[in-house]
Amino acid sequence: MPSPTRKNLSLQRDEQEFVNWVRSAGTAERWAFRKVSGLELSESASEAEVLRAIFKTGMRVIEEQVTTDGYAALAASRTDADTQARDAVRRRGARYRD
Repeated sequence: MPSPTRKNLSLQRDEQEFVNWVRSAGTAERWAFRKVSGLELSESASEAEVLRAIFKTGMRVIEEQVTTDGYAALAASRTDADTQARDAVRRRGARYRD
């Protein structure tokens, strides 16, 4: 496994406040983060740990959207011939099992 790479990240004031809210126990932002990400941050989570967790959650959401869009594109590209071929295979399979 490759070693982690450290990156500099400049945050605007509102972004820094958001990170602080996610870090703080009992805030709506921390509760929402836990609900969306499924991750439980430790009470002593560092700023870097919180930033990484937020980043990973964003990555997961984007990857899920890419998958959803891919399935939608695949479904949209199906032709009547594809549907008929699939149905024929299913019918043959049902007769085979009977």
